[in-house]
Amino acid sequence: MKNKVFLLFGLVAFVAVFAWQSCELVKVDSPEMDVTSDYTPTYIIKGVITSDGNSQGLEGATINIGEVSITAGTDGNYSYETKTAFANGTVVEVLADGFAKSTSTLNFGSQAPVEYFLDFTLTRELPPSLVNLSEGREIAFDGGVISVPGGNSLIGSTDEIIEITVTPLSPFSTLGNWVGSSLKELKIEPAGAEFQKPITIKFDLPSWFDASVINLYTYNNSSNNWEDLANTVLIDIPNNQMSFELKILPGFLKAVDPNSIEITLDTVLVETAVRYSPNSCDCEGTFDWTGGYYVRKVVLAAGTGSLSELNSLHFFSLNSMPYNASLVAGIYIIPAVPAPGVTVGPCKQMDVDVSRQYREVSGTYDYEGELNKTFTVRYYYAVQMTANEVGCPTWSNCHQGCN
Repeated sequence: MKNKVFLLFGLVAFVAVFAWQSCELVKVDSPEMDVTSDYTPTYIIKGVITSDGNSQGLEGATINIGEVSITAGTDGNYSYETKTAFANGTVVEVLADGFAKSTSTLNFGSQAPVEYFLDFTLTRELPPSLVNLSEGREIAFDGGVISVPGGNSLIGSTDEIIEITVTPLSPFSTLGNWVGSSLKELKIEPAGAEFQKPITIKFDLPSWFDASVINLYTYNNSSNNWEDLANTVLIDIPNNQMSFELKILPGFLKAVDPNSIEITLDTVLVETAVRYSPNSCDCEGTFDWTGGYYVRKVVLAAGTGSLSELNSLHFFSLNSMPYNASLVAGIYIIPAVPAPGVTVGPCKQMDVDVSRQYREVSGTYDYEGELNKTFTVRYYYAVQMTANEVGCPTWSNCHQGCN
């Protein structure tokens, strides 16, 4: 705490000296002198790429931000700056060798934020399994099994042996646009492979599961959306299992209990975080500053539920929100003073409003036999800044000239 006080005091002293020097160097002898300073923001998107179960950054991951491609550094961090505001709805895609890809969609209100924080957690792909199609094989994965019947073949191919990779996606990995929850998400390759005889996939269900309907969805790479896969799902409640058949490997697959979670509100809001008001109306220069604030924070703002229960339902990954211990604790920052790109001319004063943007999602969910648990989750992830410059009153010291 003492270090923060010293840091803030140092910043205050620096700005006070800077403003005093500005007034000393530029003498204002005429009230009609018009000195303006334009605020041209730099838009930044940044974050860190990690892998599931490893808090260390993932070096060399490729981050595609719309048409722009950048690479994560040795610590997994990435940052991209531009003078052109990001378009709302821009898809950000992260790729790395040996990992399932992850995506998220930029989501903000009418004003583009100057800083947008977006972290990703990638799931490491499991090694492939060799399957002799004439003999068939069962491929076990965490929480389930894929059964390939013997006497099979691939349509359009004479290959008798195929490599099949099955990777359950981490609940921390985001992929595609989705609102709700899921029971299981898989990456199954080679995507598009079509079998003469259908394969069977079985999942284990939670012991408390008692729903009568499960829906299947497949991921569309082109649209970044999940689409309904009209397959019949058999539910075996006594044995806590579900099963279904496929003839074509879908790439990415999601199994959803449509009634496990209901979203009643999903909106983007803004609240003022700090205010920075420099002025040169007095020759020595002054400013008001309200300090730092939390950003990149996940909060359960209201409700009877819990963040950990929502995470077990894949709520965060499916709704394009990162979730980890550091985000629950919150990341506190003290922005630079003076604010980047903001200057104040002689005999001028500036009102700078730094706001933090957050997404608020409310709803209900069922968990381990408890019905209609309520929640309101807030995810703080972006910073907006506006700067408005106005002239000083004619009676102020700067209009009388600074000696």
